[in-house]
Amino acid sequence: MSTSTTLPPEFGASWSDFTRNWCLDAQLKYSSAETIRALVTLKRIWPERVNTLLTGNRRGVTVIVPAIDLGSMLTVCEHIDGFWPVFERLKNGERSAYSELVLVSALLRLGYPASFVAPLVEETWMPNAKLARGQSISK
Repeated sequence: MSTSTTLPPEFGASWSDFTRNWCLDAQLKYSSAETIRALVTLKRIWPERVNTLLTGNRRGVTVIVPAIDLGSMLTVCEHIDGFWPVFERLKNGERSAYSELVLVSALLRLGYPASFVAPLVEETWMPNAKLARGQSISK
C-alpha cells in the first residue's frame, strides 16, 4: 500500500490548488490523506485512467470523486488474492469486475478477510468474490 503524503503533481501543487481546481472548492467526504493515497494508487496502477482525467475538460466533484473512490478501492484491494485478473477485466470495461471490486473492498473495510479467488464448488464456479473464512457469498 502506498504511504505517500504528497499529492501527485498532475492534480495541483498543493491541497488548496487541488480543491480549487478539481473540486471547485467543494468539501469532500475524504480527508486529504485518504484522497492523496487514493490518487497516488490510481496513478501508479492505472495511469491511463489518470491521463483520461487530465486530458478531459471537465472538473468538479462529479469528475474527481469517482476517481478517488476507485483509487481508494484499488488501494484496499491491490494485495488481495485474485486482484490482478479482476483489475484487467475492469480495465477492459467489464462492469462486473467493478462490482466485485466494490464488494471485496467493502468487506475488507468491514474487517472481513475477503478474496477475489473463486472456489470450485460441486463442479460449478461460484461468484469470484468470497469471504476468506470459506463462507460463500451466495448459495
